[in-house]
Amino acid sequence: MWILEVTPISRSFLKGGPLTYFSIKKPEIGDVVEINLRGKNIPALVISGDKLESKKAAVKSGPFALKKINRIMVDKMVNCDFAKILKELSDYFIAPSSSILCFFLPKPLLNKNVLDKFGKNTVFLPEKPLSSNFKASIYQAERTERIKYYRGIIRESLSRGCSAAILLPTVSSAQDAFADLKTGLEERSFILHSDMSSKEISAGWKNISQSAQPIVLVGTALILPVLRQDTGVLVVEEESNEHYYHSLRRPFFDLRKAAELMAKKMGLHLVFGDIILRLDSGTHSHEYPGRLLSSAESKIIDVGKPSAEGFKIFSPEITDLLSRVIAKQESVILIGHRRGFSPTTLCQDCGQTVVCPNCSSPLVLHGQEQIRKRFFCHYCLKKEEVMERCPNCSSWKLASYGVGVEKLGEELKRLYPKVKLFRFDRDAVKSRKEALSIKQEFLDSPGSIMVATEIFLNYFRNPLPHIIIAAMDGLFSLPDYRMHERIMSFLIRLRSLAQKTFTIQTRLPNHPVFSYVVSGNIFGFQNDELEERRKLRYPPAVDLLKITYQDQNRQKLIANISALAKKIRTGETVKNQNFECVDFPAFVMRIRGRFRWHMLLKLERGSWPEKHPKIAEILKNLPPSWAIQIDPPSLL
Repeated sequence: MWILEVTPISRSFLKGGPLTYFSIKKPEIGDVVEINLRGKNIPALVISGDKLESKKAAVKSGPFALKKINRIMVDKMVNCDFAKILKELSDYFIAPSSSILCFFLPKPLLNKNVLDKFGKNTVFLPEKPLSSNFKASIYQAERTERIKYYRGIIRESLSRGCSAAILLPTVSSAQDAFADLKTGLEERSFILHSDMSSKEISAGWKNISQSAQPIVLVGTALILPVLRQDTGVLVVEEESNEHYYHSLRRPFFDLRKAAELMAKKMGLHLVFGDIILRLDSGTHSHEYPGRLLSSAESKIIDVGKPSAEGFKIFSPEITDLLSRVIAKQESVILIGHRRGFSPTTLCQDCGQTVVCPNCSSPLVLHGQEQIRKRFFCHYCLKKEEVMERCPNCSSWKLASYGVGVEKLGEELKRLYPKVKLFRFDRDAVKSRKEALSIKQEFLDSPGSIMVATEIFLNYFRNPLPHIIIAAMDGLFSLPDYRMHERIMSFLIRLRSLAQKTFTIQTRLPNHPVFSYVVSGNIFGFQNDELEERRKLRYPPAVDLLKITYQDQNRQKLIANISALAKKIRTGETVKNQNFECVDFPAFVMRIRGRFRWHMLLKLERGSWPEKHPKIAEILKNLPPSWAIQIDPPSLL
């Protein structure tokens, strides 16, 4: 008889970690079994197994009788090392291991009928031919150079009889990378991502596991559970991409951390690659140039000086550039950072901002024609008719401020009515299929103009003639310690795509971030930013935990936050100057009628969670109304 620890493959909120069952037959770590939980038969992943003899005392003294598993559904469906790191991920991110597991295993694959078709044939072959130790490195360069580098290490790995895996943050980036890397290795290259059908995923999963020769595996999060035991190198491409952090809904965790734990457990060569890496990546060996060269003419245009003609969306230099390139039938990308027409509406008498009645966020004006204009809340999605009078003082003097992509588009239509205009933001692009269609139509229309937000970079990876940053200054006003890094990364990526001209229109021409971008001085920016974070004690100088609480009652919310802060300070056993606990209201304090408050814990770098067991225990026992993010991507 065998005593098993299993993680239910269920999105239900299960505290307390894995569950214990028994089996007559010996299962392997990574097997999928069927268990009865709360009266339902559901699949579960085996994460450990021991003979009854070694657990007899614990079983006898246990508070309840063990249940028997119903059956073994699939042999070795998941890499055994992946099954082992689930608890580490759960402990590090204070997230249920069952929720994390469901993130990695696509829902279509977990259908009972689909699992039954796997049968007993899924086996990871062959074993790794050579023993190896974990090694981490980074490669910072433009995409074409990175692809060349990856081809080299892939072929080196295959020549040693080892497979290679490339992890990417989005489906679009995975498909592009697969197209670039499979050349000459088509029969040994496989791709996995969440947009594939259950039939395609099942077939790919089996072929990956059963291939008699080393393979190249490219994909999104789905590739980590199916990494072969003969894998030698794991590449985390586009390492600084924000989509690696699962921050919009539970479970909150960083996929890059999962890749790192997997590489350590399997003894892989882990490579973080990007055009500009996160500052958190600077602890690994350096293999990249400190300055990025560009063939495009880079220029900063100062629009902060008062003009006799008043405010204009585009400076004379921008309109002159647009006229010249359109005459040559060359395409242009104009970038704005805000959706909608105008992000803020103010009363010119009382100074009140028009905000959402459900949230404390300003209502954003949408619509390019006056008759179609609406107010829209980007948080609760409430729509309202455009009001004519101030809700605070009833004044008629309401004025919209700021420039959204719709306002950019309206001005371009007025200036160039005959030019074909495209828009590429989350309001205009509803699906990946639609995004690819718009992208192709734009590329097939020379002399056209596209107005886009940063979603543009998720789909465009090949060079374009002209890129103009039309409205970016608003990002500098956001009080987040990562904001300069985010802006630098975004602009460096855009600059690398520009073939002929790269132009920044700004009221902040002397801001150091812009000078670093135009010169391509990555080292200079990283050194200055790291020094600033060291002084202010932000990552990578410390471990950072963000705890968020929401409640309709503001007084109750503040009281609960204060009680938790007191409990954490009392429970903190490592008394040193590196520990810090502060709380503050969220940047948007109220969403959908619920107030939001953040608490930040700053801990000694590398000490979480091992040196803070009491804090970890306190956080694990918090109810679901509390949200916990470890090394969060944003403090807002």
